[in-house]
Amino acid sequence: MRSFLCIEKTEGTRVACEVESIPSYLSTPDIYGKVDCDYVTLPVSLFFDKQFPVAEGNIYVVEHAGKNVTEVLELDEAEKLRREERIRELMNH
Repeated sequence: MRSFLCIEKTEGTRVACEVESIPSYLSTPDIYGKVDCDYVTLPVSLFFDKQFPVAEGNIYVVEHAGKNVTEVLELDEAEKLRREERIRELMNH
C-alpha cells in the first residue's frame, strides 16, 4: 500500500517514523492525528539511496505492508505544508 510516512526523530543511522495505515489518496488534513499509524524504525539509507533529505517532520510517500516499508517513493513537501497548517489551526482553537 502507498501511504504517508512522517519522520518523528533521527537517531544516527536510523530514523523513527510514523506510517499511516490508510492509502495516501484517502489521507486528508482534517483527519490528521485521527488515523491509526504504525511506528517503525528505518535505516537512513532507505532515504539516502533516493537522495531524499532526512529531517524530522518530513513527509514521504512510501510503499509498505504494515510495518514493512519496502520503498520510499517521494518527498511530499505539499503534504508537509498541509499538515503544518492543520496543526496551526488546531492550536488556535
